[in-house]
Amino acid sequence: MNNSLSALMVGLPASGKSTYLGALYYLLRKGADPRLSLVELPEERDYAQELEETWLRFRPFERSNLPAPRPLDLALVGPEAGNFEFSIPDITGESYDELWEHGVWRDEVRDLAVEADGILLFIHPGKLIVPELIDVSAKPLGKSPATPWTAERAPTQAVLCDLLESISVERGGWLPRTAIVVSAWDTVDDLGIGPEKWVELQTPLLWQWLTAQGDPFRFETFGVSAQGGDVSDEGVRSELAENPDPLDRLIDGRGANDLIEPLLWVCKR
Repeated sequence: MNNSLSALMVGLPASGKSTYLGALYYLLRKGADPRLSLVELPEERDYAQELEETWLRFRPFERSNLPAPRPLDLALVGPEAGNFEFSIPDITGESYDELWEHGVWRDEVRDLAVEADGILLFIHPGKLIVPELIDVSAKPLGKSPATPWTAERAPTQAVLCDLLESISVERGGWLPRTAIVVSAWDTVDDLGIGPEKWVELQTPLLWQWLTAQGDPFRFETFGVSAQGGDVSDEGVRSELAENPDPLDRLIDGRGANDLIEPLLWVCKR
């Protein structure tokens, strides 16, 4: 494994990127997973602690007004991974909205996209905008005006495919290892299917785009539950708060799959 690696976090607003970072930092700082832990606190410890504190207190992650990515460079160590520096900057979903709607790259985001050793692509089941099918058998409703199309109504899978294509173009036509991270997995884990099948069924266009890419592109799917429940629900939030150890919702909570695994996977070479 290289001594210095970086991952590009891709996702629309409220897709779970910052929540994942807050929970991941707490897990690493506590040394709760023997496969990977922090060697030392990062230089950006104020921002890392802000993410962690927001996660610990079940507060929603507010939309950022900062246009530039927030850096987060972690010195990590593990029995198999060894010692290495891992850069995983927090890029606002609004930056990706801007890229999708206007085709405008922010310079800092373009640089990160070009230099990334891996991609973490986030999808939130509760924020999924699905295509609307036209019912050809329905009777016309008269001359009511058509609802104008806006970029906000675009299906999530179409936007994500376009973002991946844009990143590929900037990198000369190829993508690094990509982890598809289905966040809030606890909300859909009762369907009896795994994350891979969920992505295939719920975002078929994205699935086809991913599987159509030629070698050496590789991708893997993961389901993570960084909160352990829907913290916008007061009852769920109260129930989670009764547990004195926050690690329980990451390790033993409903749908609490592996937070470390997507990170380790994009680091493999």
